[in-house]
Amino acid sequence: MPKHDVHIYCIVRVKVPGVEADTPGEAAQKAEKATDLDYAFRDAEFAGDITGFLVDTLDENGERIKETDLKPDQVPSD
Repeated sequence: MPKHDVHIYCIVRVKVPGVEADTPGEAAQKAEKATDLDYAFRDAEFAGDITGFLVDTLDENGERIKETDLKPDQVPSD
């Protein structure tokens, strides 16, 4: 049976507390600019949505031989 590396694309929620701004749009802009998302994802909360999958089919040496993008509705359910 072939082996695969599977990347799951999902939505996470990152809280940025105490952003001072005149409008919600400005607050969102400031939060995005002020946040290092790579660092923030350590404490992120899964928001319940998977947006897709990237499946790498591997050869016997563990090298990628094929890359497949899948949408959630293309994945079999139990």
